[in-house]
Amino acid sequence: NLRNIIKDMSSDHKEECKGECEGCKGVKYNIGFGNHHVSEAIEEALPEHRNSPQQCNYGLYAEQLSGTPFTYSRAKMQRSWLYRILPTASHPKYKPVKNPNKNWISNFDRDDDDEVYTTPAQMRWQPLSMPTEKTTFVQGIQTISGAGGPGLKTGITMGMYTCNESMHDEAFFSSDGDILIVPQVGKLSIMTEFGLLEIEPWQ
Repeated sequence: NLRNIIKDMSSDHKEECKGECEGCKGVKYNIGFGNHHVSEAIEEALPEHRNSPQQCNYGLYAEQLSGTPFTYSRAKMQRSWLYRILPTASHPKYKPVKNPNKNWISNFDRDDDDEVYTTPAQMRWQPLSMPTEKTTFVQGIQTISGAGGPGLKTGITMGMYTCNESMHDEAFFSSDGDILIVPQVGKLSIMTEFGLLEIEPWQ
């Protein structure tokens, strides 16, 4: 089982290096815009000389994530090949989140909420105070303004966040738009499908 292999390798590695290796000390990025990079969690996980073999090593599933329209020439295409334990389409039934963050608003095309209204006045906001209770990134988002909504397939929202707790056994996925995160205080360590990303103020 690939999950057990990765788990065992991770625990054995931590015992051997005691946190002194370069990988545990910090994040090392691949550099160079427009270049091609490869990385693998375990040795020989990536196929050689091809992107989508009939059978991937360790029983992984090959998926291509395209960053450009299909009308682009092959030389200009930007794409990434990911090799997953399970395909993206394999997921359980979606269900509402328990105790959702009511301060995070995404639909502004409605008239049934007193918190959503239009004003011509100039407005200012004080910085958010740091939470005293354990608060994750998703729980600490506070919407400031926005327009549109998911149902309209167009819109924008702006907000601030505060957090002091990592997200354990959960993940955040945005399927209806791009997100720009600008840290002001502290450092964020974000585990993405492309690896670990560390973000600090003024970086």
